[in-house]
Amino acid sequence: MQEATAVRIQPAATPVSAAPQGMSPAIHARTSRRGFAAMDKDRQKEIASAGGRAAHERGHAHEFTPEEARQAGRKGVQTVSQNRQHMAAIGRKGGVARGQRHVAMPRSPE
Repeated sequence: MQEATAVRIQPAATPVSAAPQGMSPAIHARTSRRGFAAMDKDRQKEIASAGGRAAHERGHAHEFTPEEARQAGRKGVQTVSQNRQHMAAIGRKGGVARGQRHVAMPRSPE
């Protein structure tokens, strides 16, 4: 039986100037400024908009009719409203938020 021999490859030397001061090269390599998320917001919007137009042209996009939207909304409400504790928590949260928005204003003397 042959014995396996391990081959050790030395990592390439990374110049210290490749990473900003105080940042290790390994961290710098993972935060490159490439890709969609690194683009400015206007450019992202242009690309996303073009994708939406292309999907509609090919017939792959779907626009809900008002009736379809109503049905989807009803289905979601029925599912969520079955959990009474969850609904009570939502109601409390809404009541607290409303109370914070509508602080009693002192009446001006007339």
